[in-house]
Amino acid sequence: MGTRSPGEGKSLSVVNGSDPPPKRTRGDRWLYAWGCGYAAVATASLLIPLLAIEYGAGPLLIGLMAATAALAGVPGALLWGWIAARTGRRRPFLLVALGATTGVLLSVPFLRSPSALLLATGVLWFAITAAAPVLNLIVVEGREEWEWDSRIARLHTVQGYAWAAGLVLGTLWTSTTAGLLPPATSKRWLFYLLAAVATVAGMALARWYPERPTISVEGFRDTFRRLHRRDWRAGRSPVSVPFGPARVFWALTSLSQNGGRRWFSPGRFNPRLWRYLLAVGWFSMAFGILWGPMPAYLKGEGLSAGAVFLLYLVANLASAGSYGRVGVMAHSRGPRRLQVLALSFRAVVI
Repeated sequence: MGTRSPGEGKSLSVVNGSDPPPKRTRGDRWLYAWGCGYAAVATASLLIPLLAIEYGAGPLLIGLMAATAALAGVPGALLWGWIAARTGRRRPFLLVALGATTGVLLSVPFLRSPSALLLATGVLWFAITAAAPVLNLIVVEGREEWEWDSRIARLHTVQGYAWAAGLVLGTLWTSTTAGLLPPATSKRWLFYLLAAVATVAGMALARWYPERPTISVEGFRDTFRRLHRRDWRAGRSPVSVPFGPARVFWALTSLSQNGGRRWFSPGRFNPRLWRYLLAVGWFSMAFGILWGPMPAYLKGEGLSAGAVFLLYLVANLASAGSYGRVGVMAHSRGPRRLQVLALSFRAVVI
């Protein structure tokens, strides 16, 4: 896919089965609007646990918040992705995601218990992942297949920078207001600002959203399996969510189309690969155990909210900055040695 010339690209599959209409695009302004809303989610993803700590939450509940974010993401992506596939609609899911985000951000300042904030976390992530499968479809609208890798890479790049921008906002706000306002009050006011950002983002997206859908879910799914994902440069965005909801949705829809029994047949994976998959699940679970209650641990060590935001920002930027280089090294030197070295280094650091 990545080496095709423009002349070799196949035509898009369209909803009504006819030839694709001429290209009509308003550019990527809508994507930047989405990025603004995503930045607000990035700030809130860490701000909610920090506010819960102010209300007396301990490591257990903070870890449950991270787990809730992860668990709410998968059914959210599956449900909204299924509805989008059945209705052929795109626009409502982005607007619902940003609208629900605004509602959660406005409600958080009125919540006064860690358990209520736990529920708000679940609602926030269920809502925001409504857009995950749909976003992939939107960014390739009106584009030939040879362009899809770069378009999806652009989506991930915008989201990655937006996530970093959200952490920067949290760092600056909590640091500059530390001596001016009580900690809980400072965080509540920041939620109002984030709600305003999400509202403006939703209004801009409603105005700049692309033309009506032209590509079918079936056409996207068939091409998605052939894309060169190593060029997407997604980085690690939400540290507490160890999967991409969009990838989960498209993987499962492909699985249902190809036949689950055949996919899970005993001969498909050899024992060595099964052992590797179990190891991946094991160290992924360990990463979740580490990152889940991390805000509570850092606050318990005496760090300010601004310092916690800064540490998460540094981790995010380091991950995003090394993602492309690591992909090149894995391709040239083999993934096994690189993965063993990375896991060994993390084990020593921890």
